[in-house]
Amino acid sequence: MRFDESNDEHIELVLENNTFGEQVLVRGIEGSSISVGDIFEVEGGLSPLVVEVTSPRHPCAFIDRKHKSPFGVKGLRRYCMTHALAGWFTRVLVPGELRDGMVFTRTAHPYPKWTMTEIAKALYSEGDKRELLRGKAHWKRSIEELRELCQLKPLGNYEWKDKALHILETMEKELEEREEKEVEKAEGDGMKKRKTLEEAEDDSSFFQRLSQSFNSACGIWCSASELLFYCEPSPEQASTA
Repeated sequence: MRFDESNDEHIELVLENNTFGEQVLVRGIEGSSISVGDIFEVEGGLSPLVVEVTSPRHPCAFIDRKHKSPFGVKGLRRYCMTHALAGWFTRVLVPGELRDGMVFTRTAHPYPKWTMTEIAKALYSEGDKRELLRGKAHWKRSIEELRELCQLKPLGNYEWKDKALHILETMEKELEEREEKEVEKAEGDGMKKRKTLEEAEDDSSFFQRLSQSFNSACGIWCSASELLFYCEPSPEQASTA
């Protein structure tokens, strides 16, 4: 796999056997179709071999040095790690013989959702970082998926389940802090609204009292005018008198 240093995508894939220090080479299957917990049996030897898939392979930095690719996020190691192209690990359930030309037969596929590719992208691609910038609904969905991943018994601990637990704890803490801020903001907005309503009620009460005082004053003035009007004699009455 040759890389252009100005681009993080591969140009050509030309790798010889044992490029990644692999111990077993198989044909006809890829990381996108292998899932954690898959069980394979090999027959034809003196005793049947049974293995269980545990995790993708996490290659070391020697891969970049060996193939003269850029180090870091644009290197061969990083690309293969995030796309599950460096193979996968298995645990031996039943020891047996393995020779060149033998056929692996998959006898169990309990977690089809969690392929090697999906696990690698979930834990080591940039997707988990971008997820932190999205809305709360995306966060909750990601958290639920991480919880599901952490509960997979066949998943290897080192570099995988441990990594998933770390990301899960970080996201749960961040989500809790985000929700607390939302509650504080909602409470603050509620207090501001109540204060505004109280001020409006105070203003309304003030103007109501002012209006009542004005009406009372007008009433007194009107009553006095009427009283003076009816008490004051007319000119005819005055001339007659």
